[in-house]
Amino acid sequence: MATGNNCFRYLDAQNKIDILQGMEDWEKDTTLVSWYIRVQDKEFKDFDIEDICRSIRQGFYVEYILPYAMKYLKGNVLAGEKYDGELLVALNSLRKEYPNKLNKYKKTIKSMIKDKIHTVEDEDIIKAANEWFNI
Repeated sequence: MATGNNCFRYLDAQNKIDILQGMEDWEKDTTLVSWYIRVQDKEFKDFDIEDICRSIRQGFYVEYILPYAMKYLKGNVLAGEKYDGELLVALNSLRKEYPNKLNKYKKTIKSMIKDKIHTVEDEDIIKAANEWFNI
């Protein structure tokens, strides 16, 4: 069990919520539930790209995950587990739901995208990149 304050279990306790309790109507063997159980004690610094992308898509503690997402993005603007650019597409989905949480990252993300977009062929990534330029 993680002892730090950078894991889901700690944040759930601090916020007096139990995300798994909200999932009790689901089958316990769903991939989301299995994944959450697997990572709930994992320090965010130890999250791999798949964990980062899934956390963002699910909206789980986005403000805590974003700094780690940015590290992956800085290393590779097309970072992803399932497909190239998965992280960028996940971050783009946050623009409408969490615009204030992304404010401090906008310039950095736009700069990284601008430097790499000419090498991209995937339509979803190009769409996400274009949406970033229209913030």
